[in-house]
Amino acid sequence: MQTLGLKEIQRNPAVLVHSIDHEDYTIITKRGQPLGVTVSFDSHILDGGLRESLSLKAFEMGMISLGKLAELLKLSKSETMILLNRLAIPVTDYRLSDELSALDDL
Repeated sequence: MQTLGLKEIQRNPAVLVHSIDHEDYTIITKRGQPLGVTVSFDSHILDGGLRESLSLKAFEMGMISLGKLAELLKLSKSETMILLNRLAIPVTDYRLSDELSALDDL
């Protein structure tokens, strides 16, 4: 996620287009104060709704916890984990190979 000021976007609009093309979330500011957020327009936003899509992306990027995601989606943690599984979004962030290596070290 990046932050761009209105003046910077006015001078070089390609920087914003580049961000959208690469599916980055961008916070747009005016005089240093957040004004809005840009997101790329894709089927996930249409199918899942903007709030839900942003919440899922924030979880996927490690910005919010499972509990916070469940709260935002108005689901239980169990229901949220089922949804994440259906969307192929990992619930945990670790590599099995790292865990097996740690077991070998023990």
